[in-house]
Amino acid sequence: MVEAGQIFERLHSEFFAALEACRVGPEPKAVHRLRTTTRRIEALLTTAERRRNGGPQLARKIDKALKALKPIRGAAGPVRDIDVQMELLVGLMRTVGAAMGMGDRGALEADGEKLGAKLKRSRKEAARGLSKVIQGAERGEVRALSRLQPYLSEVKWTFLLKDAMKIERQSARGLDVRDPESLHEYRKHSKFSRYLAEMEDGSAEATRFRKRMKGVLDAIGAWHDWMLLTQLAKKTVGKSSGLAKAVQKEREGALRRAVGAVERLHRQA
Repeated sequence: MVEAGQIFERLHSEFFAALEACRVGPEPKAVHRLRTTTRRIEALLTTAERRRNGGPQLARKIDKALKALKPIRGAAGPVRDIDVQMELLVGLMRTVGAAMGMGDRGALEADGEKLGAKLKRSRKEAARGLSKVIQGAERGEVRALSRLQPYLSEVKWTFLLKDAMKIERQSARGLDVRDPESLHEYRKHSKFSRYLAEMEDGSAEATRFRKRMKGVLDAIGAWHDWMLLTQLAKKTVGKSSGLAKAVQKEREGALRRAVGAVERLHRQA
C-alpha cells in the first residue's frame, strides 16, 4: 500500500529545503536535490491527477502546483548539466593527460583550461537564472504545494508498479536505438516510471524494476552529458583539437553503453 500523503509530506519538506539552499547559494548538491525532488513531486501529483483522487477541486490545485514547479525544474536543469560536464572534464583531463607525452599534455591542458573557463562562465549565468526563477516562485504559486497536503493525506494506492511499467512501455513505443535523439526522448518520458516504482516501498518486484530503470536512465544520461560536452568542446577549442577528439570518443562509448542498457532492459521484460 502506498500512502500518497506521507510521500508528499516528505518530498514537500525536501523540496523547500532544497529551494532555500539554492536561494542562498546554488551549490551542486543543492541543485541536484532540487531537480530530482521536483521530478518526484511531479510524478506523484501527475499520478494523483490521472487517478482522479479528490475530484475536480484537487485536479485544479494539482494543475497549479505542476505549473509552478515546471520553471523551477527547467531552470535547475542547465545548472545541473553544467555541474556534471565539469566533473566529466576534470576526470577526462586526469586520465587522458596521464597517457600523453609532455608536449601533447601541454596542449591538452591549455584546451582543458579554456573549456573549463567556458563552463564556469555558463554555470554562473545559469545559476543567476535559477536564482531569479526561485525568487519569483517564492512570491507565486509554488506555495500552492502546501495546500495539497490535506487532500493527499487520506489517499492510498496499490499497484503503482503497474503505472510505472505502463509509462515505460508507452515511452518505448517510438524508441529507435539507432537514433540518439530518440534515446533522449525515451529517457525524458520514462523517468516517472522509476520514481513511481520507488514509491511502492517493500515490493521486491518494484525494487528490481526501479534498479533496472535507474541503470538504463543513468546510461542514457551519461551519453547525453558527453554529447553536450562534445558540442561545447568543438565550439570552444575546435573539432580537430585533441581534447575535442577525446571527448567525442567518450561520447561514442557512452552511446554504445546506453543502447546496450536499453536492449537488455527490453530483453528482460
